[in-house]
Amino acid sequence: PFKPAMSRSQAEKALAMLNAAEKPVIVAGGGIINADASDLLIEFAEVTGVPVIPTLMGWGAIPDDHRLMAGMC
Repeated sequence: PFKPAMSRSQAEKALAMLNAAEKPVIVAGGGIINADASDLLIEFAEVTGVPVIPTLMGWGAIPDDHRLMAGMC
């Protein structure tokens, strides 16, 4: 599977935007499934405390009964 990467400056910008958000949410699409990155998504959501909303193609990236699963878009 394809494993996308980001630069440190991209990661810092993304985290700054996440920290500045009043009600942050992660929208997880099919790329999470294709990259076999569900475990990393869940770990990131748990560390940050940000709820996850999967798309139809991302459904299954986070278990339906996970405390940070916020429903499907």
